[in-house]
Amino acid sequence: MNETSSVTIRYTHRLMMKEIMELYTLTKKFNGMVTFYHNQHSVSGLHIAKLVTFFLTLKKGSKLLVVVDGQRNHLFLNKIKAIFENEHSFNPVSKSISFQHPLQLK
Repeated sequence: MNETSSVTIRYTHRLMMKEIMELYTLTKKFNGMVTFYHNQHSVSGLHIAKLVTFFLTLKKGSKLLVVVDGQRNHLFLNKIKAIFENEHSFNPVSKSISFQHPLQLK
């Protein structure tokens, strides 16, 4: 049985292209519908070009509503929230800089 769930996420950092691709991949694998809303704009998670444009136009501090209609929504929403909570999780520059810190080399 399908159920509808939603979560509001504060957009605190710009998503890297890899993170947007991960959102797209998760949405494609999910057995249901995923829609992202901001102000009067909405986009389905199944259209990669629209999804990229949507996230490029969002500003930091914006509130984003994610509506999911399908089965096992809570597991899927947890995966979505994890992508937004990991600031620059896929940024190789920030990871390489952290290894250069002298206190971490001891």
